Amino acid sequence: MIKVTSVMGNKKFRYFIILSFIAGSILLIAVQINSARNTKALIQNNNTLLNELRSSNHLREIDRDILGVESRIRASIATNDTTHLEGIDDKINQIENFLDSLSKDNKDAEEERLIHRLSVLAMEKKDTKNKLLHRYLTLGNMDDNTSIANPRARNISNEITSITGKIYESRKQHMVQLSRKSEEMGRKARLYDMSLLVLLVLSGAIVGFHILRQFRRQSVLIEELDIAEKKASVAAQTKENFLANMSHEIRTPLSGILGFTNLLQKRPLDETSAQFVSSIQQSGENLMTIINDILDLSKIEAGMMRITSGVFSINGLVDSVKTLFLERVKEKKLTISGSVDPSIPDTLIGDATRLTQIMVNLIGNAIKFTRQGSISIEVYIRERSESTIVLGFKVSDTGIGIEREKLDEIFERFNQGEDSITRNYGGTGLGLSIVKQLILLQHGNIEVTSEQGKGTTFDFYIPYTIAEEQLENTASVDTGYFKDRSNIPLKVLVVDDNVINQSLMNHLLLQWNIDFDIVSNGAEAVDYLRKNPCDLVLMDIQMPQMDGYTGTET
Repeated sequence: MIKVTSVMGNKKFRYFIILSFIAGSILLIAVQINSARNTKALIQNNNTLLNELRSSNHLREIDRDILGVESRIRASIATNDTTHLEGIDDKINQIENFLDSLSKDNKDAEEERLIHRLSVLAMEKKDTKNKLLHRYLTLGNMDDNTSIANPRARNISNEITSITGKIYESRKQHMVQLSRKSEEMGRKARLYDMSLLVLLVLSGAIVGFHILRQFRRQSVLIEELDIAEKKASVAAQTKENFLANMSHEIRTPLSGILGFTNLLQKRPLDETSAQFVSSIQQSGENLMTIINDILDLSKIEAGMMRITSGVFSINGLVDSVKTLFLERVKEKKLTISGSVDPSIPDTLIGDATRLTQIMVNLIGNAIKFTRQGSISIEVYIRERSESTIVLGFKVSDTGIGIEREKLDEIFERFNQGEDSITRNYGGTGLGLSIVKQLILLQHGNIEVTSEQGKGTTFDFYIPYTIAEEQLENTASVDTGYFKDRSNIPLKVLVVDDNVINQSLMNHLLLQWNIDFDIVSNGAEAVDYLRKNPCDLVLMDIQMPQMDGYTGTET
């Protein structure tokens, strides 16, 4: 399965996004800082302008208040009434306070001079009021027409009006400047806002365009990878079919060689011929083992070794494996034993074929490397829950053993305990590697303990599901029962397209005095069985027109 790496995971694209984010953030911060400064200055300028407006209004009020003080002084003289003089001190004090506020932080020297002069004139009005009040207290009247008719008093009033007018005009010009400055700052604020908006739009557009372009590239890449994946799937299927065909095409003639060699060994031969036939038999068996290992390893590496779960009997499987090796064990004058923990549920769900392959490989090695003694098989419970069980398997022998330094390398490919093993016992060093791969595919593991000269124990475990319906335990099959049943009529149909296999089966069945017929494919077998009763059908799998699976189902 081809995995598609997301474009968002591309390093260059990540760097682009990060740099764009950093650059955009810096620009936004810079624009925001300038905008904040401009806004702050605009607020300060507006506050100053507001203060100037207030000052202008107060100047008008000063002119009015001073003229009002002059009017009160004149009214008090004309009416000889001191009540007109009340409140003049407060007015003069208010005028002084305001003039002090105008003078504060004032940087215009001419304006400062006018403010000071206005303050002096205001104080003169206060002095005039005090003189009138003193006259009233000493003479009992304020009939001082000289104060009313005095030209200086009128000049003072005119001068006050003139000074306030000049200050007002100066402030007015200052306000015009402040107003222009506010307009300029307002334009800058709008410019900063527009710049910020344009920057955001451009940044979003650039990043968005790049993202869309990258996703378009991703879409094209996904399409290309999808095409590549389909091609890879077709190639994998082709490879799987090739391996299956090769497995069939290589094993079929080799099985014929081994079969005819076995038949030839049962015929009377001289010593030299018997030696030749024995060499052919041994070489053929070695070649078959090598071919099986290479094909299995190729399937595992190609990911085509499938684990197929099915219902099986653990006791029956162990018995069948023992039975398979009985003849080889007897030939080497060894013994083989097997035990299954009685508390283990007999009916399990898992891949019985792969478990058989594992045990056959391990037991075959045990027999190969054991000159005397025994081979034992033990099945025990490693873990158990309500619906699952982890079975442990031990295959022990009393053979040559393995050096402790070699134990860590024993499951590597093309590796055997010693270099001399290949010369003395044969083999490719692939068997244990395949065993470990098969166990790992079933979520298990394997360990080995050994002592050189005393024997080896392989301990592995595989989890299985406990079947809900347990099958009844059946007694082990007595193979002796089938050794001589030649007097009982038995009809056998052989279905095989290979001429060599047909010839081999012909000689074997004739040797056993069995009545049989041979057909070449599944379609012929189905047609034959519709017309003729048959006790046993020996069906090949890969055949033209109709294969063994289809023929059996039909």
